Amino acid sequence: MQLLMLFIREIIWTIQGVGMNDRQFGDAANGCAIFFAKFSKADRKNYFITTHGSIFECVAILDILMDENLIAKEDFVSRAQKADELSRIFFAMIRNLETKQ
Repeated sequence: MQLLMLFIREIIWTIQGVGMNDRQFGDAANGCAIFFAKFSKADRKNYFITTHGSIFECVAILDILMDENLIAKEDFVSRAQKADELSRIFFAMIRNLETKQ
């Protein structure tokens, strides 16, 4: 989860750096909320699915910022690679919970 927290911080710093606020950013980063409590497998799966989708939303926002020349291509690529790694982790977690049911 530390990798997820670093990714969220980078996304928030990026959008604030280009003059966007959290309201304009929407719920993409909020969808990657911290998950500490014990929940059922179904609840954990729903959280992982939501987080997985939110990661894609963050990348889409970064893509728009790059297209508008608000962030450098290198910044986009770096963050997109981290998002890809996180996406794979959460996909594996989702599949793991599906096979245990």
